[in-house]
Amino acid sequence: MRSLLAGLVPPVALALALAACGDARHATADGVVATDTAELDTSAPQDSFTPLDVQPPNDAADSDAAASDAADTADDADGGACPTLECALTCTHGFATDGAGCPVCACRACAAADDCAASGCPHPLCTAAGHCGCDCVASAPSTYTCPGGATVPHCACASGHWLCAPHPERACPTLCRDGVDEPWPCPDGTTTPWCTCALPDTTCAPRCAHVGEAEEGFYDGCSGEVVRKGACAGCTPVCDAIGSRSEGWYDCTGALLGWAFCSPARTCGGAPEAGCAELECTATQGATYACASDDTNVPFCACDVPAAACPPRCDNVDTATEGWYDSCTGALLAKRPCATCAVSCDAVGSKSEGWYDSCAGLIGWALCGTGSWSCAVEPWQSCGD
Repeated sequence: MRSLLAGLVPPVALALALAACGDARHATADGVVATDTAELDTSAPQDSFTPLDVQPPNDAADSDAAASDAADTADDADGGACPTLECALTCTHGFATDGAGCPVCACRACAAADDCAASGCPHPLCTAAGHCGCDCVASAPSTYTCPGGATVPHCACASGHWLCAPHPERACPTLCRDGVDEPWPCPDGTTTPWCTCALPDTTCAPRCAHVGEAEEGFYDGCSGEVVRKGACAGCTPVCDAIGSRSEGWYDCTGALLGWAFCSPARTCGGAPEAGCAELECTATQGATYACASDDTNVPFCACDVPAAACPPRCDNVDTATEGWYDSCTGALLAKRPCATCAVSCDAVGSKSEGWYDSCAGLIGWALCGTGSWSCAVEPWQSCGD
């Protein structure tokens, strides 16, 4: 009789290939689940999406059968011709099998669909090969909620696979883009350096490892120390609660794994306007901010001209006091006929700048078209509105 050591030897040190809530994974020598990527057409341009290993929906019916003992599988495979397996490992869900159905020295990720519940898939299943899969055909796409409340695509079903963006936060409209500088605009159309952006080092992010073993759980990607033990098959942590004191890594159920600065970091210099040659501006000048997420432009800078809000008003028509009056204070500016005259701000930028009418000319000097440059502190907050 073949010597199959399933269930009779110490715990598994090698993690079986499985797919993360979007990550098609394979086991490495240290038991940490590595990631492969596949593309999905979404609005998150900088992220590739990764597939969760999915079998056609009719495989779901085989989930219970998939839990059979590796020794039974070996007896049935190839008419009992499987080679003797010598493996000093035991697995919570039994040994994985090769293409011929013979056991190999690696663990199954699951024995039933419930073992894959941590993946975040709406309808998880366990395939006959012991992989966590996803019956996603009827599942609605899932979204990631960004700072400010905007949502971006996270996971979706495509070509029979449940695909998830590994870093959905990087598509958020208010966050910066790696390597994209954000200059400060000057009134004359030139710019001066202001903000830079850099992605965080995610090397130490929690990773699901030892899938199918007693040691299954999330581990520090650098030190290998345990973060939290428990089912994690198919789950890739995401960066969430960005910009708050709770920013950090969260699992697919929304539970905190650890605090960290994990989002793209924008660093802005102080007093950028000091780099402009001139800050005096006219009412027609302005600047917009280009949102990196969708190439739209939102208001950024404008010329603040207080006097423009109080143009002269023709009042007391056909009386002895007919004339031009300040529309804010009511003070008389020029006593003369005005009923048929138009008013405008002319000679802007010169010593003669002021209010003029189309009948008699100057009503009064005023900085009605010249003002100071005023810019939003965080223009990106208007992106995605």
